[in-house]
Amino acid sequence: MVKHWSGNARGLVALTGAMLLTALAIGTATAQAGENWYARMPAKTWSTNGDYHASLHYMYIEKREGPGSMCMGPATYNGSWSFPYGWDCSIYNAFGWEFGPIGAYPAVDNPNSQPFTFALRYV
Repeated sequence: MVKHWSGNARGLVALTGAMLLTALAIGTATAQAGENWYARMPAKTWSTNGDYHASLHYMYIEKREGPGSMCMGPATYNGSWSFPYGWDCSIYNAFGWEFGPIGAYPAVDNPNSQPFTFALRYV
């Protein structure tokens, strides 16, 4: 016995497929948005790249070379530097942090006694 799909089942499959394609397109666009910062961070220092964002809300860092942990976070400047959300640190070679939108500079901190090289993506 051969079963045929009803019109409702075909419509549901078509709608699900369209939703999947839309989600993939949005995900790809989001993944491509943002800025990149590649640098070598000296030991026991922190820095920004001077790129101010009016609505910074996501940072993702990958350690390319070097030992130890790494930290990142949004930095603001009003006569002196501050870190309103603090630092997010990890011993892992890659991690991301999403936070409430803030007018800030992306900052990276190296708490280690040796330098490391990193790639930071931020939106």
